[in-house]
Amino acid sequence: MPGSRRNSMRPGHARHPASGDDAGPSIAKRTAKASVTREPFPRIIEGALKDHSHRTHPRDASAEDHREMLEASM
Repeated sequence: MPGSRRNSMRPGHARHPASGDDAGPSIAKRTAKASVTREPFPRIIEGALKDHSHRTHPRDASAEDHREMLEASM
């Protein structure tokens, strides 16, 4: 998406995939500092899709949407 806010994200900044809002550098810096890895992503995504609140969220989120949110936090 040329010119979109999603493509204009600055390095080290997380962007919420649903809203496109810039979450700033703090999330990515804190996860790096805490040595967070991608290893639990599949388990986190599976749990998120099974969670009762997932069905009542106003926007449908796929497994890929959840992965994008997790990746944006790295």
